[in-house]
Amino acid sequence: MAHGRRRLERDLHDGAQQRLVGMALGLQLLARRCPGPLVEEARRELTLAIADVRSTAQGLSPPVLVDAGVSAALRSLAETRPLSIGTATIERLDQATETTVYQLVEEATREASGHVDVTSVHGRLDVRVVVDINMPDLTDVADRIVTLGYGRMVERRDIGTTEICVTLPVPGAGVEATTLPRPS
Repeated sequence: MAHGRRRLERDLHDGAQQRLVGMALGLQLLARRCPGPLVEEARRELTLAIADVRSTAQGLSPPVLVDAGVSAALRSLAETRPLSIGTATIERLDQATETTVYQLVEEATREASGHVDVTSVHGRLDVRVVVDINMPDLTDVADRIVTLGYGRMVERRDIGTTEICVTLPVPGAGVEATTLPRPS
């Protein structure tokens, strides 16, 4: 299952996406030689298709998330970008919650270095992500949180930083706390 997911992601990136990008470059050259509304419309449609393929590829859950949970997936993500997280382990959560947490952190830290705190206590999961840029729109993640019936998402923007705080219910959770603390 994990192998198939990786192959699909690779095929989307190395196959379809690269072909679409090549077509976009060809259309750009064509637009310079033969400008017109039909060429411009084709360029717009191709740009949307490329964005759709990228979004699909990025939306695939990494195998480590499915196999080992959100703690392992966040540590794995931190190996690929400037992201600091704590070292404690969070128990496995339901798939929707784990995917939501992972996608929030992945999207928020895609273009910036950041820090993540995750605390599980009294039937809820508090996620705090601080990144060192003014974040672009996180509407997709916010919509997912609302759609799944989750609590709330708050963004605080300051000069050069964005803090995103999300509270998620944890079905069947006990009262013991597990924290990914801030590194010193």
